[in-house]
Amino acid sequence: MKLIKMLQKSEIFSGIGSEDIEQLLQSIHYQMKTYEKGEIVALEGEKATHVDIVIQGEIAINKLYEDGKQVHIKKMSSGNLIGFALVYSDDPVYANTLVASGKTEIMRISHEDMRHLCEKNATFLHNFIRLISNQVVYLSERIKLANYSTIRKKIIDLILKLHRQQGSYFIQLGMTRKKMAESLGVSRPALSQEMIHMKKEGLIDYANQYIEILDYQSLVDMLN
Repeated sequence: MKLIKMLQKSEIFSGIGSEDIEQLLQSIHYQMKTYEKGEIVALEGEKATHVDIVIQGEIAINKLYEDGKQVHIKKMSSGNLIGFALVYSDDPVYANTLVASGKTEIMRISHEDMRHLCEKNATFLHNFIRLISNQVVYLSERIKLANYSTIRKKIIDLILKLHRQQGSYFIQLGMTRKKMAESLGVSRPALSQEMIHMKKEGLIDYANQYIEILDYQSLVDMLN
């Protein structure tokens, strides 16, 4: 019953009642696996045959380079799905390396069983399609950020995006400076330094997790 309650909080089982979840689980084969801190859950380039649902703990998604450099991309916590975008792929291969950030428990479901669940329950299918759509948007944002030549443009892009979402020139970041740096793919010192320059130039003002847009038109012109 504890597992069912945990799954009800997950992205993929959102809106599905406990009895329905129990029936869905009875129709498939799944595994419960536990990883200790630092253990590799999946390697970049490895063939993917399943989807993992994080039940407890956290998994880091990292990009490894040939020179040994490792770049942290994002973390997946309780309720998040890993590898779901590969369920219907013709070439299901992990693009990144997955590492347990601490003691982590996951539920592992095969691609075949994931497809079965999509066919069996309309809400599950709706959630799955929504996750895929959000993933496409996320990857599009990452590609756009990668194409920006400067840290300033990456900051401006985030500020203008939040401005559109919140409809205000006084915007709430909803994240720490560290998280902001990670989301933009830059170092925290470089982020802070650039924001100081932007404040001195009268483009923005900021305090804690809030940013005030002082010169909206200049930000738009710099991004374009």
